[in-house]
Amino acid sequence: MKTALFYNSTAKGGLTRQAYTPQLNAVKNVLVRMTKSMCHPADRLAVMNKYPKSSLIAGNDGLGVVIACHPSLPDHRDLVGKPVIMKRSDIGGVWAEEQVFARRDLYKLSMVSEMWRVNPATAYLLLQMAEGRNVLLSAGTSQVAHFIFQFIAKQFQIGEIVALVRDKAKTPQIAGSVSFYEYADTWQRVVKGWTNGIGFDCVGGSIAADMIEALPSRSKLVSYGAISGEPLHIPTRSLVFEGKRVEGFWVSEWFRTVDDARVDSLLMNLERLFADGTLTIPSGMAEVKYGDINDGSELADMRNRIIII
Repeated sequence: MKTALFYNSTAKGGLTRQAYTPQLNAVKNVLVRMTKSMCHPADRLAVMNKYPKSSLIAGNDGLGVVIACHPSLPDHRDLVGKPVIMKRSDIGGVWAEEQVFARRDLYKLSMVSEMWRVNPATAYLLLQMAEGRNVLLSAGTSQVAHFIFQFIAKQFQIGEIVALVRDKAKTPQIAGSVSFYEYADTWQRVVKGWTNGIGFDCVGGSIAADMIEALPSRSKLVSYGAISGEPLHIPTRSLVFEGKRVEGFWVSEWFRTVDDARVDSLLMNLERLFADGTLTIPSGMAEVKYGDINDGSELADMRNRIIII
């Protein structure tokens, strides 16, 4: 019997393992055996009912192998046995042993056997906003930060980066103009001296307020997550008298709303960069077996981890 992890509808959230046997049809025309999924902080917040959900089944960043196709699919013989990733988050949860998808919602890997979509894509799309500017970044040891540092080595012309972290002793060695500061340090003096800058925040709460206050006039703070679970605290002075802006960015919405050609172009670029070694999956990531997850409490902290299915 195949199973999937469904979101609980209770106020406290959680997960429930239920029997689930997906069926091929002319629309959902590809059956995928899920092999791995990335558990992001956003997934954990969704389990806790603190983040939007895009399906009844949990998980939105998955890797799998095609095991069957509907006979009406033109390339069904070439697709079986191939590794695929999911292009979008609103096409059916991936914390399942098997899942069905429409062919247009799958990207077939040809240069690598494994890569992830959400964090590398987030880093790439954020950096497109930052070209030629200095960058203030919260959660400087996160996976998004990991990929930002790898991208700037080859693909983007960025000025200085100030990365905020909880513990500077645990920061990686980064080539280039990246400086790490703990949140309690005096990093504001550095940022206030910039003539241009942009901020990327995924923490929320008072950290976001500190960031926008430090950024130069007419700068922009981009909020792309809220792992603290706290709302943004933005000073009126920054918006009204200093011309600063706050903008939200949700990578799931980007994938949902742009056309297939742009999605495929981005994923092809990411795959090429994984293949040539520019991008690498962070080493030492925690892993958890799919069969060991019951109610979601096993994912209690906000660490990224790989679910082995």
